Amino acid sequence: MKKLYFLFLVLFTHLAYAQVPQGIPYQAAARNASGQALVNTAVKVRFSILDSVATGTLVYKETHSTTTNTVGLFNVNVGMGTPVTGTFSSINWGKNAKFMQMELDITGTGSNYVNMGTQQMLSVPYALYAGNGISMNGNNIGDMLYWDGMKWNNVAVGANGMVLTLSNSIPTWTFASFTNISPPSVATNSMTAISSTSASITSTVSSNGGSGVLSEGVVWSTSSNPAINLTSKTNDGTSVGTYSSTLTGLSPNTTYYVRAYSTNISGTSYGSQVVFTTAPVAIGQSYGGGILAYVLLPSDAGYSSTQSHGLIAHPTDFLGAWLDGCTGGGVYGTLATIGAGSGNTSLIKSKYQTGCFSLNGPSYLCSAYYITQLNTGGYTDWFLPSQNEMIAIYNNRSLIGSFQNSFYWSSTGDPLNPGHQAYAINFNNLGSAVSLTRYLQYPSRPIRTF
Repeated sequence: MKKLYFLFLVLFTHLAYAQVPQGIPYQAAARNASGQALVNTAVKVRFSILDSVATGTLVYKETHSTTTNTVGLFNVNVGMGTPVTGTFSSINWGKNAKFMQMELDITGTGSNYVNMGTQQMLSVPYALYAGNGISMNGNNIGDMLYWDGMKWNNVAVGANGMVLTLSNSIPTWTFASFTNISPPSVATNSMTAISSTSASITSTVSSNGGSGVLSEGVVWSTSSNPAINLTSKTNDGTSVGTYSSTLTGLSPNTTYYVRAYSTNISGTSYGSQVVFTTAPVAIGQSYGGGILAYVLLPSDAGYSSTQSHGLIAHPTDFLGAWLDGCTGGGVYGTLATIGAGSGNTSLIKSKYQTGCFSLNGPSYLCSAYYITQLNTGGYTDWFLPSQNEMIAIYNNRSLIGSFQNSFYWSSTGDPLNPGHQAYAINFNNLGSAVSLTRYLQYPSRPIRTF
């Protein structure tokens, strides 16, 4: 858990009496809660000069890009950064007090600034230093001066990890407290897609812990409980709410562990672990006698986190009616869910009478029955997809290929029209499910499971 502490040092140097320099040296040290320096880290710093009071009018703002050194220190010159508002040379230092606000972005992106506080600027011309008989050399690196209303006084340098605060208008070095800040609250939600080399998932940050979120995303590994020290992670923003992540560069037929994470200045928290297995090959590739068409998600019946399962589409369509006229009336198989197609098909087949054909003629064969008679690639377990199985195939139709702009029969009968209608998927209109008279001839795409 990281906590940032800053060592604040401001020095003025002057070229002539009453002349204010065009740069103010500024040094800060970043350390974690254990006192270890955040070393060799790219950061962005933003300074704002405010007039009269700490909440006064903004007269100047600038940004700096810098990198901490091997002991966690960074050095910049205020006034020599990239201006955002105003010009440094136009600041009227002789009128009113001036306050400086410092903001830090430890991600280095410039979009995650955290306000580290505002302090009064205590700068004076060289002549006043000399007039008070105070040595410009100081006793230690980091020593400073402050004005007590009558004379200039030395402020000895603080220890690493301390911040400069005002106590009764006197600058005082203290250790900062983050007792009111905790890591964000984040939850890992559910997988939304799985292929052989990628996957998608949603997560939710419900609380920022009392400080702005610096980064959020997911981290994954083939080992349990992955953490953000891994390179296999996403960075999906800094907001409270639900976000989506895409995992890429995955290996086929491999089990992965994924956790959501969210980080603020207090540390990083993780959501619960989700386990999933990638598909053996990519959707659209040949597999199991046909073409891999869909990989089961955790919300689907038959899903396993340790072994991938899904649907294989037959390479070609079958043309026929949903159910021929020799079977009689009735509703056979009305389930629409993924995993229901095989059972629906068995119910339809059980009503089929050998030698019968559709009311529209012998060419209008019963799709469900004849699909179960297929032997393609050595596989004989083909069936007519359920409504949702057919919709899943529609969603991946561009990868599977060879579909017509037509209705495609599913094995889901319409319970509101018993004995007469069943659902087909309209491949010519956004994959919508439509109830049609079931002896009409339309293509169907046989599937099997793996």
